[in-house]
Amino acid sequence: MVIEYPGWKRACGRLAVVGLCALLAGCGAQGFVRDSVVEDPGAQAFLDKVNQQCGDLNLGTATIAWLIQSQDDVYFVDETSKLYFGDVSRAQYEDDMSSFYPVGEGSRAIPCIFEQLPKQRPQR
Repeated sequence: MVIEYPGWKRACGRLAVVGLCALLAGCGAQGFVRDSVVEDPGAQAFLDKVNQQCGDLNLGTATIAWLIQSQDDVYFVDETSKLYFGDVSRAQYEDDMSSFYPVGEGSRAIPCIFEQLPKQRPQR
């Protein structure tokens, strides 16, 4: 025996519309745009230069090249992008990196990154 509830189809339709709206709202303002389209090309060029010039150097237990390419560790790319845009000072960046990664005395990694900075950094 099947029990029919009046308005059941209308309620399911409304629920489906609400669910679809919630799903689309969760996509954010950028929707499904690729990161490379959204990100600043200058910041990406800076990260590419850091990778080319400093990629073989270790920052803690990982190479800079691995940190740039890693999907598991986004902290390095985030902080290095902030350095590029001038959102953090060199001193703050060095402190942040030394606190997050076990950087030993005399490491060439952070000075190498500083050497790749453009003379005039963009502002956001």
